Amino acid sequence: MDVRALPPPKITSEVENTPQNNECKMVDLRGAKVASFTVEGCELICLPQAFDLFLKHLVGGLHTVYTKLKRLEITPVVCNVEQVRILRGLGAIQPGVNRCKLISRKDFETLYNDCTNASSALSPTVHDREAQREKFRDAGRKRTEKVRDLKWARGNRM
Repeated sequence: MDVRALPPPKITSEVENTPQNNECKMVDLRGAKVASFTVEGCELICLPQAFDLFLKHLVGGLHTVYTKLKRLEITPVVCNVEQVRILRGLGAIQPGVNRCKLISRKDFETLYNDCTNASSALSPTVHDREAQREKFRDAGRKRTEKVRDLKWARGNRM
């Protein structure tokens, strides 16, 4: 049975601390290795690690991701203490982190598509902002050149 095809478990709180739930595997996600746990027959990936690998350049931060999840009506699953320890040991999450959430592949793909579509919709704005920055840089360069020319002209008159 393919655990990737199963719907995410209906867990509203922390994953139960059992040996089966705490068995971690590194799985391939979009060409990168990501930590995962199988909970109630469903493969769940480490959301902060997936964010670091695939989403941080698309959205403002992990808080934005949680806002998107809420809007998309996706509820991530909270890791238990042992899973957090395992993820820290693998380097999937930072050493000081003591909470982590898991998400199904299907839900991650929904989130990823939302982030990439939102990003492409914003790209003209990003382009416009860059053009505006360049315009200000050019204005600054011209102002600097004028000041230099003025100083040179004053220096030659004296």
